[in-house]
Amino acid sequence: MKHFATLAVILAVFSQSCDVDAFCGDRVLSGKLARASVRAGEWVQDNLRRNLVTTDGHVLASAAQALRLVGFSLNETADDIEARMQSEITTAGLKTIPMGRVAQYIHGVFSICADPRAFHEHNLVKELKLGTSRFPEQNFDHFFQYSTAVLALCVSGYTHASFLTRPLVNQMLTWSKSKKSYNADTVAVATMALSCMYGGRRSGSVKDRENHRRVRAVIKKATKWLAKQQRRDGSSGDGVTTALVSQALLSAESIAGSFKKWECAASLRYLVQQQQSDGSYGDLMSTIQIMPVLVGAIPADLRSLKCQEKSERSQELIQVCVQLQIPQSAINHLSSPPPPPLYLNFTSGTNAHKILRLAAQHDQRYAFTTRKSSYGHMITSIYGLEERPEKKMHWMLFATQDKMASTGIDGYRPQHGSCVIFKYMNV
Repeated sequence: MKHFATLAVILAVFSQSCDVDAFCGDRVLSGKLARASVRAGEWVQDNLRRNLVTTDGHVLASAAQALRLVGFSLNETADDIEARMQSEITTAGLKTIPMGRVAQYIHGVFSICADPRAFHEHNLVKELKLGTSRFPEQNFDHFFQYSTAVLALCVSGYTHASFLTRPLVNQMLTWSKSKKSYNADTVAVATMALSCMYGGRRSGSVKDRENHRRVRAVIKKATKWLAKQQRRDGSSGDGVTTALVSQALLSAESIAGSFKKWECAASLRYLVQQQQSDGSYGDLMSTIQIMPVLVGAIPADLRSLKCQEKSERSQELIQVCVQLQIPQSAINHLSSPPPPPLYLNFTSGTNAHKILRLAAQHDQRYAFTTRKSSYGHMITSIYGLEERPEKKMHWMLFATQDKMASTGIDGYRPQHGSCVIFKYMNV
């Protein structure tokens, strides 16, 4: 039943976000693409459930983007994805993170229906805009990264921004005059970025109209070259390259028109044929990158996502137990036994820090102290039992009896029916 419900959502995406006939191929191919996207999405969701704790936050951001573009809900994983992104940003420090990765975070934050301009006190959009002005710099010196950054800023609301697109336009003109071959992936993402920036209504000033014409001319040259990369089997390279090229040509269609040298249906048939029996395209990142184009989705479509589910999720009441686990050697030095577990109700998405504060209001034995670090708040004592670094005794947060939480108390958000366990232990 779940599979059929998901398929219905995907078919709705086909009918609402893009005209099926205008997108690619006939009814039979459309059905195959819908089924392929469902299988890929379910594989990604299953992968995230099994590997959420060990998957990097920026990869989770890309996964969230792909799932939402295809039509999947993130009700089960949005809070955990948010916590992982927040933890990764806080731990590394926003100003030290490469701009290409910041762009991934922005797409991910939009996908979980949060605000990238106020993501846990971080303005990701402002930081990315500043970063583009420094291009090229260490860890941000490739036009694939720069194109991804421009695309993220476009999704964030910047359009007709010549200060962002000028480096791309100049580089693409250089490529068009060169006899050397250049990377199709980079040209494809650059084309999507420019199409996003200049695909809508033209700006009014003479200077802006001239810039608009210049950008459109570059897009037409790029798409002509991309269309010629198609091979007899429908591919434009491997699966990821074929997906990116297809997205670029679809995104530029309103600007460059139809492409005589490119057969959309052939490219999509190739991608359907490359899907493995488990629904994946070999690995997580490849599946994430290929999946959206199966329904004709492009990154710019993030701007039109509906975000009702975030508010609905935030209103949901859940019950979680809170408990302390203290070794007997430490209990012997306490004036009274440690408190029993508490079962508390609160809104979904509440972090462990607030949960422990609520527990302390119900039972003073849960009273605690913290210190602020680059990782966020860290517990220094609960029930008067203080950490002892010289003895390597610390308070640690666990999601289950055997599994430590993937983030600290600021980022960890338990699910309904789970327990938040604070263990005083030797580390």
